[in-house]
Amino acid sequence: MRLLFPKGREVQGKSVGFTMSSSSMWISSLLTAIVLNEPLSCVAFSLGALKASRHYYCYNHMTVGPNPPGRSLSSSTLLDLVPVASETADRVASIDEETWASFYNDLVSLTQVNGHSTLQQVTADNPNLKQWLHDQREHFKWWKEGKATTMTRERQRRLDELDRSWRDFHNDDWFHHYLELEGFYEKHGSCQILSSKENSALGKWVRQQRGPFSAFQAGKSGYHLSPLHAAMLDRLNFEMDAKETLWIEHYDELVEYVKTHGDCLVPPGYAANPKLALWVKDQRSEYKKRQGNYGESTMTEERVQLLTNVGFDWDPHHSILMKRYLELEGYAELTMERVRLLTAGGFLDSLDPSQTAWTKRYKQLKAYSKFHGDCLVPPRYSASPELGRWVMAQRRNHKILHDHNNGDNRNATGSYNQKQYKFSTTLTEHREQLLEDIGFAWDEDKNMWMERYRELMAYANTHGDCLVPQQANDRNTASLGRWVAVQRSEYKRIKDNKACKSYDLTQERVRLLEFIGFEWDLDLSLNGTVHAVVKVNGSSSPGTVPPKWKEPPTESPAGGTAPSHLDQTPMITKTQVRALFDLWNDALATLDSTIVAQRYAADPMLLPTVSDTPRTDLAGLVDYFDTFLKLKPQGVITEGKITVGPGFAQDAGIYEFTMGATGAKVRARYSFVYVYEEGEWKIAHHHSSTMPERAQTQISKQECKGLFHLWNDALAKLDPDTVAKRYSINPVLLPTVSDVPRTDYASIKDYFVNFLKLKPRGKILKSYVTIGNNWCKDVGVYEFTMGAKVKARYSFVYVKEFDEWKISHHHSSAMPESKTSNKLSEHEVRGLFKLWNGALATLDSDKVASRYAKNSVLLPTISDVPRTDYASKKDYFDNFLKSKPQGEILESYVQSGEGWCKDVGIYEFTMGATGNKVKGRYSFVYVLEDGEWKISHHHSSVMPEGILAPSMTPEQRKVRALFDLWNDALATLDSTTVAQRYAADPMLLPTVSDTPRTDFAGIKSYFDIFLKLKPQGVITSGKITVGPDWAQDAGIYEFTMGATGAKVRARYSFIYVVENGEWKIAHHHSSTMPESAKVQITKEECQGLFHRWNDALATLDSDTVAQRYAQSAILLPTVSDVPRTDYAGIKNYFDLFLKLQPRGKILSSFVTIGNNWCKDVGIYEFTMGATGDKVKARYSFVYVKEGDDWKIAHHHSSAMPESKKMTTKLSEPEVKGLFKLWNDALATLDSDQVARRYAKQSVLLPTLSDIPRIDYQSKKDYFDTFLLNQPQGEILESHVEAGDGWCKDVGLYEFTMGATGQKVKGRYSFVYVLEDDDDEWKIAHHHSSVMPECILL
Repeated sequence: MRLLFPKGREVQGKSVGFTMSSSSMWISSLLTAIVLNEPLSCVAFSLGALKASRHYYCYNHMTVGPNPPGRSLSSSTLLDLVPVASETADRVASIDEETWASFYNDLVSLTQVNGHSTLQQVTADNPNLKQWLHDQREHFKWWKEGKATTMTRERQRRLDELDRSWRDFHNDDWFHHYLELEGFYEKHGSCQILSSKENSALGKWVRQQRGPFSAFQAGKSGYHLSPLHAAMLDRLNFEMDAKETLWIEHYDELVEYVKTHGDCLVPPGYAANPKLALWVKDQRSEYKKRQGNYGESTMTEERVQLLTNVGFDWDPHHSILMKRYLELEGYAELTMERVRLLTAGGFLDSLDPSQTAWTKRYKQLKAYSKFHGDCLVPPRYSASPELGRWVMAQRRNHKILHDHNNGDNRNATGSYNQKQYKFSTTLTEHREQLLEDIGFAWDEDKNMWMERYRELMAYANTHGDCLVPQQANDRNTASLGRWVAVQRSEYKRIKDNKACKSYDLTQERVRLLEFIGFEWDLDLSLNGTVHAVVKVNGSSSPGTVPPKWKEPPTESPAGGTAPSHLDQTPMITKTQVRALFDLWNDALATLDSTIVAQRYAADPMLLPTVSDTPRTDLAGLVDYFDTFLKLKPQGVITEGKITVGPGFAQDAGIYEFTMGATGAKVRARYSFVYVYEEGEWKIAHHHSSTMPERAQTQISKQECKGLFHLWNDALAKLDPDTVAKRYSINPVLLPTVSDVPRTDYASIKDYFVNFLKLKPRGKILKSYVTIGNNWCKDVGVYEFTMGAKVKARYSFVYVKEFDEWKISHHHSSAMPESKTSNKLSEHEVRGLFKLWNGALATLDSDKVASRYAKNSVLLPTISDVPRTDYASKKDYFDNFLKSKPQGEILESYVQSGEGWCKDVGIYEFTMGATGNKVKGRYSFVYVLEDGEWKISHHHSSVMPEGILAPSMTPEQRKVRALFDLWNDALATLDSTTVAQRYAADPMLLPTVSDTPRTDFAGIKSYFDIFLKLKPQGVITSGKITVGPDWAQDAGIYEFTMGATGAKVRARYSFIYVVENGEWKIAHHHSSTMPESAKVQITKEECQGLFHRWNDALATLDSDTVAQRYAQSAILLPTVSDVPRTDYAGIKNYFDLFLKLQPRGKILSSFVTIGNNWCKDVGIYEFTMGATGDKVKARYSFVYVKEGDDWKIAHHHSSAMPESKKMTTKLSEPEVKGLFKLWNDALATLDSDQVARRYAKQSVLLPTLSDIPRIDYQSKKDYFDTFLLNQPQGEILESHVEAGDGWCKDVGLYEFTMGATGQKVKGRYSFVYVLEDDDDEWKIAHHHSSVMPECILL
C-alpha cells in the first residue's frame, strides 16, 4: 500500500520518527477520518494535489522510495487504506506524538535563546520549524471548525505558554494574504481579483500563486508551493492559470518530442504538432526579451530551468545548420569548396528557419522596387517601418562581409564566426546576388543623394522652383535647403577645376538636377531677395521658371516617364498602380490603424463595406480601421481594371480578404482612386461593397427564431467571452438592469461577467419576426429562470457578418406593468433570523458581525454599551459566542415595508457550552443594503417580569410595554413610523424645542431631526396609573445617542388612550432635569458669538471654522441643498466657501436667551474679498454650551426671498424656448456649438444613424455631417411636461434643408436638465426618428 508524498517532502528513512510535514498530516487526518468512520470530505486536503504527488511512503514496511513512472494515487488506492486503517492508526498516532514533541522541544530551545521574541520571529530563520508552526495554525483552525485533526487541547495549552500569538494567522504573510482571499471569495464567489486599485496587493499575490498552484496540480517540479497551501487554495476553488496550464501542456509535448528526436529543434510547420513549433519559437522570443531587458517577458527563472533541463537550445539557427551539415557530411564527403558552392547556390539557405523571414522581406522589397523603380526605402518608411529597418540591416551585413573578406573566416552557412568577430551576419553570397539582381544599392551615400533628390523633386512640384530656404521653421525643409546649397558649392568647385569635398557630383547627377529646373547661379540683390538665373532658349532671365524641360534625361529618377512640366503629376504605369494596393495591404498587416489611415489622401472618402458612415478625415479612418483590423485581414485582388488619367489613377474590381482572426474568406467589390500628394501616391477615394448576388441573404422566420437558441446556449456555458462573441463587430446592447449602453466586445463581456453569476436560462413566450435583406428582427417577451423567474421585453436585430448571423442590436427592458418590489413576505422576514442564527452556529464573530448593516445599532442583552460599528459588534460576539448559543423564536410579530422590515417578539437561546436556556425579548429592523438584507437595528433585553418589582400589576406591565413600542419605533430611524405611535389629536412637548407639536406633520418634523442622533431610551424610574380607557406613565428616562455616544437624562410623562383598538400616545411631555446647572448668557455676549465665527472665517482655514460648530450641529448653507450634520460635511462646505474670502457683518439681529442656549436671528451681509461682491442673507444661529465653550448647534442661512425667486421648474413657453436655443445653434453650422447644447451624461439617438452618441466627440462627429444640409427646424406639434430641475418636450418637428430646399418631418423627444456646473439647461436625452408611415410597407 502506498501513500503519496509531494517531491521535496520525503520522510526520513527510519522505522519511526519521520519528519512531521504537512504531507504526513494529510495522511494522519485521512487515517483518523477512516478510523472514526467520518466522511473523507472532512479531511482538509486536495485529492487532486495528492494524486499529483511524485513520492510515496510504505507504511506497512516503513520504507521510502520514488513513485514509479506514470503512477499516481487513484481512488482505488485510497480505498485500499480502509482495511489497514485500524491496525495502523495506533502506530501513526505514536509516530505523530513523538514527532510533535521533537519539534515542540526545538521551539522551546529557540524561545529560551531569543528571550521575549515572538514565535514568528524565532522561527524566521528555521524553515522546517516555521513550516511546522504553519501546520499547527491550520490544525488549530480545523479543530475550531470541528474537523478531524491532530490538534488537542493539551497541545494548544503548551503552545500558548510559549506565545499565544502562534494562533494568529495575521502574523504570517502567506496566511495573511490567504485570509484576505478567503474574505474576497466569500463576498464574490470566486478568486478572480478584478479591481487593481482596491485589491492591488492581494491581486498581485494571487497571480504569484497561480503558476505554482497549476504546476503542483499537474505534478510538475521546480515550483515551490507546500501541499498544505495547495490544499487551502483548492478549498476556495482556486482557479489554475489557464496560460500556465497551457504552458505546462506544451512543455510535456516538448519532453515527448525530445524522447523521440533527441533534441528540442522543432521545425517550423511541424506537421505532427504545428502549435508546438510556434510555442518553441515564442519561448526563444520571451527568453531574448528577458536577457535584453527590452520588454516585459513571461519567461521566469523556473521556466528557464525546466527548459534547460531538457536540453533546450536558445539560439537554434547555428545548431540546425550544423545538424543538417553533419547529416550531409555523413552522406557525402564535403570539402570547403563544396560547402561554398552549396552556399552560393542558396542550398543551405533552405535549411535555415530564418530564410522564411528573409524571403518575406525580400519579396516586399521586390514589390517596392517594382513600383518605385529603385530599392531606396527610407529608414522611416511609414507604410512599412520594418522594411526600412531590414534594408538598413542588409547594408550593415554587407559591410561586415566586405570589411572581412577573407574567405577562411566564413563558416558553413556563409556567415562569420561570432567568436572571431563582434557581429555575425546572415547575409550570404547567394542573398547578395538576389539583392543586386533587383538593383539594390549597397552605397548609403548614393542612397542618401537619391532620397534628397526625390525630396527636391517633390518641393519643385509644390513650389514651382528649387529655391529651398536654409532657414525654415520646418526642420526637413531647412535640411533640404542645406543639401541644395552643397550641390551648388560642389558644382562651382567643378567649374573652377577644384576637387569636390563631400559629394561626387557626377555629370549624370547634374543632368538630373537640371531636368527639374535646378538653378546653379544665384544673384543676391541689395534687398536680400534671391533670384534664380535660368537659361531659357540660350538666354538668362532672373526669376523665370522654364515652361518646358530643356533636355529630359533618358531615364526618370522614379523609374517612370519624366513629367513635361513642373506643375504636372508624375506619370504612373498600370503595374505601379496595382502595386499601390500591395502597399495598402502591407499597411493592413501591421494591424496599426494609424499606418493604414496614412495611406489615404488629406481629403479622403472611404465608403466601407460594413459601415453606413462615410469616413472623410484621418480620425474617421482611424476609427473605422480600429475595428476592422481586429479581424486581421489580408487581401488579394482576384480581378480588376486599371485606368490611368491625368493626375489620377483608378483601380476597380473584386478582391478577397482572408480574416486571420476567424479564418473566414470574404469577397467584395472595390474601387480605388489614387492621387499624387506631397511626392507620394495616396488613396483619395475608396468604395467597398458586398457582392450583390450574395448580399441578398434570406433567412426564414423559424431560422431567425432559432438564433435566440444559439445565444441562450452561449449563456448556458456561463462563459462571458462565448456570449460576447454572439454579437457583431459594431453592436449595441441595452440591458435590462444597467443604464449603460454596451457598444463593443469588452463592455458586453463585462456586463455578462456579472449577469452569468445568476445562471440564467431563457425561453421565448411571445415572438414577432421581421425578415429583411441580410438582416432579421425578433421582438417579443422572454422569461429567464435564475432561481426566480423574470419576464422581460426584448428586441434582437441580427445581421449577416462574414457568413454568420450575429446580434447587431439587443434591447431588453423590464415589463412595464410589473412592479419590482423590495417588500418581503412574513415568512421571508422570519427567515432572516435563521441567517443570523446560522452565523452564530459558526462561532465566528466576523461572520455574525457581517450580518449587520453599515450604520446599524446593536443594544445587546448583557452589555450597557451600544454597539454602532463593525469592530464593537465583533468584540461583543467574541465573548457571547463562547457560550455556543443557538436561538429559537417563541413569539414573533412581523411588519414589512418597501426596503425594510421589522420582527419583534420573544426568543430563547440554548447555550451549548453549559446547556442553560435563556429567554429574551428582541426587536430586529432589517434594511436592504447593496442587494442584501442586513440588520439595521437589534435590541435584545431580558424578560421584564424577572426584573420588575413584584408590586407591578399585569395592567401596569402592559402600560410600560407601550414605551418599548415607541422606543422600537425610534430604532427604525423613520420619523413616520414614530409619529404613527401618537394619537390622532396629540400633544408633544419635546425636550429641546419650545414649539408644541399638535398634529402628525409637526411630530414627524420634530423626529426628522431628533432621529439623527440615533436615540435609544430606557426608563430608570417611573410611576404608572391605569384608568378606564387611558393610562399614564411618568418618571425619568435616559437616552443613549448612537450617533455620538452621549447619554441624556430627562423627565417624561406619557398619557395613552385606546384609538381604533390600539393604544396610542395622546400626551407626551419631556423636559430636562431641573437640578442641572443653568448657564446664563447676556444678549450682548450672544451677539458677540457671531464675531468669533466671523474671525474664524478671516483665517481662511476651513478646519478653524468647522471647530466653531457643536458635535451634533446642523448647517443649512445658503448655496447648497445638502444639510451638513457632521464635522467633515461642515469642513467640506467651507473648503469651497472660503475661496471667496468672505467677511460678514450683522445688519439686524433678534436675540433669545434660554437655559444653556441662546438664539440669534436676523440679516447679515458678506463682502467677498475675492470678487468685491456684496451679498445679503437671512440667518439663524442657535448656540449651546458644550464643555466650557459656546458652540453653534444650528446655523441656517438663506437668500433674501424678495431679491430672487429660486425655482428650477420652467413654464411651458420656457421649455419650448429651449428648442429655439438648439435650433439657433444649428443655424451657426458649427458642430461644436450644437454639441455643447447637450449635457455631459447625455444620449443622442439621431434620425440618420444607428449609433447612439453618448459623448461630446461622437455628437460633434454626427453634426459635422448633418450640418452639411444647412438644417433649420420648426415644431409642428408639442407636448410639454416640467418638473423640478428637469423638463420634457415631445412631438413632431419639420426641417428645411437649406442646401437642397427639401423638407423632412420627424418625431422627437427632448429631455432637458439643469446642469449644476454652469447652471444652464442642457439636453440630457434626444431621440429623433423618421415618421413611421414613411417606412412601413
